[in-house]
Amino acid sequence: MQNAGVDPTLAELSRTIDPTTLGRRLRNARIAAGMTQSQVAAEDTSTAYVSRIEIGQRRPEFGLLQRMAQRLDVPLEELLMPLTTGFVTLLIAALAIGFGNGIGSGMIMTLGADHSPRHGRAHFLGVWRLMSDIGSSCGPALLSFLAGSLSLAAGIAATGLIAFVAAGTLAYWIPSRRAGARI
Repeated sequence: MQNAGVDPTLAELSRTIDPTTLGRRLRNARIAAGMTQSQVAAEDTSTAYVSRIEIGQRRPEFGLLQRMAQRLDVPLEELLMPLTTGFVTLLIAALAIGFGNGIGSGMIMTLGADHSPRHGRAHFLGVWRLMSDIGSSCGPALLSFLAGSLSLAAGIAATGLIAFVAAGTLAYWIPSRRAGARI
């Protein structure tokens, strides 16, 4: 049974992250905080267990990892998120995701405006926006459902497959502009 308030994505990441990567990140955070292994262990576990975690021989259970992150004053996401090794790389990853989201939304609305019919344009764009918003709101729900019922990797793979099918559908249904055609 999961604890109330536990992010299922973080819980899944804690179960699937490479123990060596997690251990390296935990050790780097401990050293940056100027703490010893016994301070990180506190009364929750032994110093030897923290040492085994840091060298990648053990994977702590999620609750213990949360408590150690709190002691280190490090966000749990920083320890678990892929492609991040600290605040700067986490910020870069978040900025890249935000930029991609903004560009994607702009492209979808531009496609709708460019290919809307002359008659009934407002109605078409309203429905276009509704469908875009439904996709944007259902995507995270679908990923959460798949991550909770299967695994995070399966959820990401299924969501990626759906995105490729959607891109293929758009490529098929959006007519291409001929050279010299009036835009």
